[in-house]
Amino acid sequence: MDKLELLRKYENMAQHNLFCYSKNLGMTKPKEGYEKQWKQANVECKLLGEMIQEILEEVLDSASEGAREMSPGEFATHIAEWANKNLICKAHAVRFLKIVTHKITKERPWFGGIEVS
Repeated sequence: MDKLELLRKYENMAQHNLFCYSKNLGMTKPKEGYEKQWKQANVECKLLGEMIQEILEEVLDSASEGAREMSPGEFATHIAEWANKNLICKAHAVRFLKIVTHKITKERPWFGGIEVS
């Protein structure tokens, strides 16, 4: 088990807790009497999500080695394949690809703003 897997495990637990303490399916309101637990679970979800995002951003650098020699299409394919191979959870792969899209269009003008979906 690595750091990312452990954080995913705790994020899933926090999301489960948030769901259990929520009054509605959107998890926007606490059940009566569980306001404190709902608020705590909400904070945990947010913090764990941020921690996972930080790790995924750090991983981007190792995943994008040699990217300058690739065309935008090759780079998008390379990153998507890397994410599917190395990120177990599909939701985290999607989150990672959104980070990649944002970072490369902002920090790598040579990329040409290709959309990764």
